[in-house]
Amino acid sequence: MSNASHETCVTYNMLKLTRQLFTWTPDPRLADYYERALLNGILSTQDPATAMVMYYVPMESGWYKTFCTPNDSFWCCTGTGVENHAKYGDSIYFHDDKNLYVNLFIASELSWPGRG
Repeated sequence: MSNASHETCVTYNMLKLTRQLFTWTPDPRLADYYERALLNGILSTQDPATAMVMYYVPMESGWYKTFCTPNDSFWCCTGTGVENHAKYGDSIYFHDDKNLYVNLFIASELSWPGRG
């Protein structure tokens, strides 16, 4: 472990991969991974006071968080960090011909006219 052991842009890409894999095979383990990665690896990386995002995420207990600044820092995760927090409404629901899958426990409402 270290004070800089996980990058948010890697989590972002893993979410995209996991979403695609779940559309092929709706395995609950993939849904569980997606939820944990979104909540622990994305939601936790935005400063609620300033909306600035993190690059490296400390995984060891007791380490402080380092957020980017509006004008003096630009990391690869600063770019994907802008997209990260738009993903909360993505991948809540999936469906096939017979089933509806609720992937995330996020406040939402589903309107599915084809199924009433």
